[in-house]
Amino acid sequence: MSSEDFRKPHREAIINKNIIVEGDQRELAEKQIDNRIDHDSGTRSNKVNQKKQSFFEAVKTLKVSKDKPKMILNKQVRKSTPDKDPVNSNKKKRENALNGTGDQNDLLQPAPKGRNWIWLGGLHSNTTVENIKAYTGMKWPDRDVLCFDLKSKSPKKSFKVGMIDISQEELLQPESWPSGSQVVLNNKTSCYYQNVRGLRTKLKELALTVSICDYDVIMLSETWLSADFDIAELGLNNYSVFRKDRDASTSNKKLGGGVLIAIKKRFHSCLIISDPSIEAVFVFAKFFSVKYIISNVYFPPNTGECLFKTYLNDLESIVDEYKGDIKLICGGDFNLPGDLWFDLSGDSICVMSRPQFMISNAIAMLDVKQINKIKNTNNTILDLIFVSQDNVEVFRASDELISCDPHHPPLCFDIPFEKIKTERDCEYFRDFKAANFEGIISCLSQTDWNLLIDNDMASSITAFYEVINHIINEYVPKRLKPKNSFPHWFSADLKKLISSKKAAHKKYKQTRISDDYDDFVVIRERCKAENRICFSEYVAKVEQSIRGDPKYFWKFINDRKQVKDLPSSMVLND
Repeated sequence: MSSEDFRKPHREAIINKNIIVEGDQRELAEKQIDNRIDHDSGTRSNKVNQKKQSFFEAVKTLKVSKDKPKMILNKQVRKSTPDKDPVNSNKKKRENALNGTGDQNDLLQPAPKGRNWIWLGGLHSNTTVENIKAYTGMKWPDRDVLCFDLKSKSPKKSFKVGMIDISQEELLQPESWPSGSQVVLNNKTSCYYQNVRGLRTKLKELALTVSICDYDVIMLSETWLSADFDIAELGLNNYSVFRKDRDASTSNKKLGGGVLIAIKKRFHSCLIISDPSIEAVFVFAKFFSVKYIISNVYFPPNTGECLFKTYLNDLESIVDEYKGDIKLICGGDFNLPGDLWFDLSGDSICVMSRPQFMISNAIAMLDVKQINKIKNTNNTILDLIFVSQDNVEVFRASDELISCDPHHPPLCFDIPFEKIKTERDCEYFRDFKAANFEGIISCLSQTDWNLLIDNDMASSITAFYEVINHIINEYVPKRLKPKNSFPHWFSADLKKLISSKKAAHKKYKQTRISDDYDDFVVIRERCKAENRICFSEYVAKVEQSIRGDPKYFWKFINDRKQVKDLPSSMVLND
C-alpha cells in the first residue's frame, strides 16, 4: 500500500466526520494531518485506537484566527464519563463566562490563588476579625491574611482564616496558635464499601492497596474469613477492625459470608453487641464531635424474612439505646435486587417482597435514605447504603481495594461535616541532642543541694524531681513528634507517587472528566506496581535478616501483631 493510499481514507474521515472546515482551512488541515500520519506510519504495530488518538491530536492542534472560517470539533473527540458528569455539563458556560472589569469592592472579594485555609475556633466571645489579623501579623509579618467570622451560635467564636505563601502543615502546627484555641483538620470522612467475594486468597492485595489509599471507614462483606485468620494478617495496621465471621450460629455452611468494618485509629470506635444469629457487625464511632452508629450486614440469597426482622429490630434497639443526636451509616449486601430502593416517594407504586416492605418501613422510622444508585452488570442493585445525612452521594470507587466483582461494584462516599472544631492530636518529645548543656551544668552547680539533706525522704525526693524537671523544661527543647503513616517498606519515590495520585483523584472528583480519570488511572497503576516492588524487597530483606539481624525480623513480627499500644476501646468481660 502506498503512503497516499494509507493517508487518504483516514484524512477524509477526519476532515468530513470530525470537523467542519470551510475555505482555505481544508488544505491546511490536510497538510497537518498528513504530517501526523507520516509520523505514525512507521509504528504500524501500535493499536488502532492509538493511531486514532494521534489523528485527533493533530486536529486539535490546528490554529484558527478570528479572520478565518471557523473550525468546529466533533463533540465525540472529548468524551465525558457517562452518568457522572454534572460538572462537565456546564463546562461551556464556564468557558464563556465574562470577567469583571469594574472597580474593586470589599463586598465581593475574588479568591486569591495559592491561599491555604483553616478553621480556627474555641476563642473568647469578644474575639474579632481585627484580633485575628493582628495576631497573624505578629506571627507571620508581611503576609496577606483574609479572615471571616463564622458567626457561630456557640459562646465560643470561630473564624475562617486564609493565608498566602504559608504551607497548611505550618498553619496546623499547635505551637502556631495560642493555648486553648482549636483548629479543624478535616471537614469530611471518606467511606468505602465493597463485597469482596472472599479475602482468603486476597490478603496480600488488600494489605498493599490499603497502604496507598486513604479511606477513614472501610466496610467489606462476604469476607469468607474464619477464626483461623488473625486480624494482623489483613494488613489494616492503622485501623481498628471489627469482624463477624460465619459460624454455626449464622449458617449451616462453613464457607462464605462474613462482614468487616475497619475505622481509622485516630477516631474513637467500639463494638456494639448484637444478635449472633445474623452476619452483621455494629460499631459506635465518633468523628470529630459527631456520633455515629455504623453497621455492615450480609444476607445470603433467598434469606427468610425472620432474619431481616431480627436485623431491623437490632438496629432500632441500638438507636434507642444511644439516645441523643446519633447518625447512621448502614451498608451491606441485602441480595434484594430492584430499582425501588431509590424511588420510594409517596406517589410511586412498587411491587415489593415482604423483606423489602419491612426495610422500607424501617427507613421511614429511622429517617434514613438509600443513596446507592450504582448498578452492577446485571442492571440491578444488591449492595445498599443507608445514611441519615443529606447531600451524600455514592460513586463507583475509582481507587478500589480488591479486584472488582461484576455483581458488586466497589462504592465510595464522603460524609461532610460543617464547622466542626477539634483539637489536634499531637505527641511531643524532648530533644536532648539539642539541649543547652552549658546551661544545665551552670544550673546544677548553682543549686543548693542541702535541701535534700534537711528534709525527710519523701520531701527530698519531691524537691529533687522539681529541680530536675525545671532544668529539663528550661534547657531541653520540646519537639513535635513527626507522624509517619506510611508502612516501613515505602520508598521516597512511592511516597511522591501517592501524593500525585491523591492530587489526580481530587481533580477527577471535582471535574468528572474522562481525561482526568485517565491521568489518575495511570498514576494509580504506577503506585500499585511500585508498591509491589517495594514490599517484595522489604520481605526479602526481612527473610535475610533472620540470622544476621534478628531484631529486624522481630520488629516486622511486632508491627504485624498490632500490640504496640493500648486498644482504642475495651469491653468488660470480653
